Amino acid sequence: MPRGHGRIDAEIWDNPNFLKLDEKAQRLYLFLICQPDVTHTGVLPLTLSRWAQTASGLTPASLRETLQALAQADLVAVDHTTDELLICGYARTTRIWKQPRIMGAMVRAARQITSPSLRARLRADIECLPLSDLTDVSTSSGPSIRQQVIQHVQALCRELTPPTAPPSRTPSPAPSAAPSSAAPEVAPQAPALADQMLTAWWERYGRRTAQGRRSVHATIAEALDNGNDPRELWRAMERLGELSKPVTGGTLTYAYAELRKTSKPSGAPQLPNGLHPTGTDRRVADHYALIAEMDRETR
Repeated sequence: MPRGHGRIDAEIWDNPNFLKLDEKAQRLYLFLICQPDVTHTGVLPLTLSRWAQTASGLTPASLRETLQALAQADLVAVDHTTDELLICGYARTTRIWKQPRIMGAMVRAARQITSPSLRARLRADIECLPLSDLTDVSTSSGPSIRQQVIQHVQALCRELTPPTAPPSRTPSPAPSAAPSSAAPEVAPQAPALADQMLTAWWERYGRRTAQGRRSVHATIAEALDNGNDPRELWRAMERLGELSKPVTGGTLTYAYAELRKTSKPSGAPQLPNGLHPTGTDRRVADHYALIAEMDRETR
């Protein structure tokens, strides 16, 4: 059923991206929010010809140009292939994210989004909702508002996560014969370490976040692949968990900066001979030192 009204938060007039727009672009943004076919996800069909009929002098070409300005201001995202438009941050702008029932409807609406790029952007917006602002006091009917919203956000993130590729049916080549000499010790692989870090972090902070396990794991694995020190990464993740913030590339950067303001880099662990490890030895030592640290903290 089409909506009868559109809600616009007064805080839009404090948004620097919005204030930098000219009057024409601001009007189009407010026009989009008020459209009757906007779903609870902030997605609506891209119907430039129909919109051009709502004011004298409007044309599809001029609307397309104005939409580009809105996209550059990070207020909308458009997929011209699927003819869909997303109002970025719609749930937060309209404050519907604070209403569990509407969040449940948002999960259902997300299933109708065709564009992969808009689905990914919507998920990024949802993961940044300030869930700690919600009350955690139990309601007369059961879970608190925060707990209910977190459940819906987790379901929404699962819905918006691209399906994993099916395993290949191509037979694997036969393993080559092992060399006669013993293989040198190698550092534990990043995927195994990422799994262990995710498990330890999730036991402590999983109930505080609406972010899905898969999303957290992907961020950890990417950070390790990029050469981040595992112990610094773990402390940054702890900081984000304490603040109930999502674990993303952006929030990790914030946590690193905060930690470096208040602490000095720890020295490298020592080998039994008293020397500091380097290369593979250093990576192995760091791995086991981190595992021991996580074990102590989760007991």
